[in-house]
Amino acid sequence: MRLSEWGDAPVRGSGDRSLGRRSAWLWTACAVSAYGSGLGFGALPLIAVRVLRAGPAEVSELSAAGLTVGALIAIPPGPWMEFRRKRPVVSFGRR
Repeated sequence: MRLSEWGDAPVRGSGDRSLGRRSAWLWTACAVSAYGSGLGFGALPLIAVRVLRAGPAEVSELSAAGLTVGALIAIPPGPWMEFRRKRPVVSFGRR
């Protein structure tokens, strides 16, 4: 089996069909990130209700404010990122 320049991802056509450890780490990190985001979006309103004694209006305002701040942070760099040179995240043996 030949290995790519990364050392652990097999080169296409080498006979090994595994995607390598790097892609496993990528999928694991993505899953942990999604779980953490879901936990955060679920825990924030719960904390507001239990600790701050917030009512339905305040909880919905808090949720809307969180999404608004996220959009305000994400929208400005969007066009800049779109027109940058794109590099592959995981190399599957292509050079």
